[in-house]
Amino acid sequence: MRGWGAVLAGVLACACGGDDDGDAGAVLRAESPESSQEAVRLWEHTVRLGDRSFDCLVVESRQSDGRLLKSWYCPTYPLKIVRLERDGALVEALVECGSAWASRQPPK
Repeated sequence: MRGWGAVLAGVLACACGGDDDGDAGAVLRAESPESSQEAVRLWEHTVRLGDRSFDCLVVESRQSDGRLLKSWYCPTYPLKIVRLERDGALVEALVECGSAWASRQPPK
């Protein structure tokens, strides 16, 4: 693990897309005319899938409607989000991955 919690300033930078460590994309605060969300907790977690491990930063956010959203961000996974839960219910999760990611088309 790379010590996500110890580098909160770096996480704040990557939330704005300014981190060159490969972990850009972790959203700590987002606002739109329809809704907003703000991080309330951060922690590290390793997700295991078959024989692979994904070191993740988990961001728990409170949305403007009061609901909790947990997002597992992984810098080594091309789509960045490995798991997503809303109010404790699973919304989406990586369930299988191949070994030849370089041959896949990049995400849009």
